[in-house]
Amino acid sequence: MVYESQFQSDDVAQNYAALYSEHDSSDARIWREQRQILAPLIREMVDDGARDAFDFACGTGRITAFLADHGLQRVVGFDVSEQMLKIARGQRPDLEFVAANPAAAVPPPAGADRADVVTAFRYFLNADERERTAMMRAMAESCRPDGYLILHNHGHAKSSRTLWLKISRRPARILSTESIVELAKAHGFFQLRRRGTQLFPLKMYRGALGRLLLRFERKLRTSAFGERLLAAYGVDQVVVMKRHMG
Repeated sequence: MVYESQFQSDDVAQNYAALYSEHDSSDARIWREQRQILAPLIREMVDDGARDAFDFACGTGRITAFLADHGLQRVVGFDVSEQMLKIARGQRPDLEFVAANPAAAVPPPAGADRADVVTAFRYFLNADERERTAMMRAMAESCRPDGYLILHNHGHAKSSRTLWLKISRRPARILSTESIVELAKAHGFFQLRRRGTQLFPLKMYRGALGRLLLRFERKLRTSAFGERLLAAYGVDQVVVMKRHMG
């Protein structure tokens, strides 16, 4: 199933939103860790002069809202699903959300209107190769020269998730973060930072065990070795890149 057809129902959109609304769900816990990683990265961009952002595949607006709440003055979210955007607009009526399909064309605003920061979260793993390439092209054309690109992979191939899928014989997509980075490089970006979290399969972050694992990962993140370990083998990964000038 291609990405553009995955979220075209109210039930799917509501179920997706519920992943992060339950305080102690595994997804919500990983999102809290991810916020701790993202906040200083975005602060660096704002300090460097970034003022506006385009959030592609914004879904229900989780990342769009986070960007707006951390110093970016104009943030626009784009998504192919009107059902997801309905939830996003209801949660954050102060922000702009636009229905657009990056696999078909560069999303509006068109022309010379570009952003200092362009993001895509929980997209590349869910998309097929054609969609990934079209999305990256749209992101490159929407990013100002010397602007920032934030990429996300929630199912890194070189992680415990892949081993778990093989053992349990569950069909699911896997995608290496390196392949997304190479795609971005082919579209004019170079890598600045790579951060990871979630060393273990998602279901292990429930309950008391999940709290223990997260405390362990926070301690890891305080050392250079731990940061490298999480960046190499974390299931959930964020990569910050920058567009070449000219």
